Amino acid sequence: MNPVKTGIEGLDKILMGGFVKGHQYLLVGPPGSGKTILGAVFCMEGVKNNEKSIYITVEEPPLNIRNNLRNLNIELEGVDFLDATPKETSNIWSIRREMAEEDILFGEIYLNLEHLKSVIKEIAKKEKISRIVVDSISTLTSFYDSEYKTRRAIIDLVNFFKSLGCTALFIAEEKSYATMLEYLVDGVLKLAKKDTQIQLKIEKVRGQRFMLGTHTVSIVEGKGIFIYPNYAVYEHVTVPKIEVSSEVAKFGVKEIDSALGGGLERGTLTLLAGNTGTGKTLLSLQFLINGVKNKEEGLLIFLEGTKSKLATLLEGFN
Repeated sequence: MNPVKTGIEGLDKILMGGFVKGHQYLLVGPPGSGKTILGAVFCMEGVKNNEKSIYITVEEPPLNIRNNLRNLNIELEGVDFLDATPKETSNIWSIRREMAEEDILFGEIYLNLEHLKSVIKEIAKKEKISRIVVDSISTLTSFYDSEYKTRRAIIDLVNFFKSLGCTALFIAEEKSYATMLEYLVDGVLKLAKKDTQIQLKIEKVRGQRFMLGTHTVSIVEGKGIFIYPNYAVYEHVTVPKIEVSSEVAKFGVKEIDSALGGGLERGTLTLLAGNTGTGKTLLSLQFLINGVKNKEEGLLIFLEGTKSKLATLLEGFN
């Protein structure tokens, strides 16, 4: 399976590679949780891979989206926007395509989604569509005056995107028809705001493994959006078989190596604990330096203190 990369490294890690090609996903969250940013980055990743990517916006004009994301150092050059935001000065629902010379006009604002589908069909005739984002499905479904009509429209739209073979991302607000859509799509991602933190949780995905738990989302001005997987939760990994060696790794201090039966058994993990000033760092350095003397590579991860402190400690070794 070749996963569809989302453009966000942390999210791809959580999804064990990315979305499944041709599947439909729902992204739910409150205002300001990064839904539009995530959707735009998903489209832009497609453009980078020479994939036709369409962003259908029903709430915010493309120019506003582009300007807002530019502040995060995210450029959307090449993304094909379908602007279906209603015009205040007209009772006509017009679908405006940035890459077209003229708007495509259709009847009254309360009409169904058939006209939107027809526009997408015309695009698909000329070029295969790989990615679609709908922002937001909550607003699109508000055109219908009954739950029955809304359900029919959602089912029809999901099946339409499936027929195109594209990977689709529906964006929805909380407390909307998102609950209905959860049962129809292949995956559900939920964003939440807790105090000053934004969190992401994968509710379900079909046909792929994913990391459980609550993950942290960070939106940084001038840099973009970042998602940090929660590695504390259980993650499926394949543990390679380790051949136990009879060799030992020596400290190079006769008394310590003797007390350890010759040294530390290779391939094992050892915890060196003690109070401040008892020589933990010095003994660790001694262990590494003895390895270097024996033409072995070593790595020191120094999380406390400064480089000058470490240099002072190393001066004590010849």
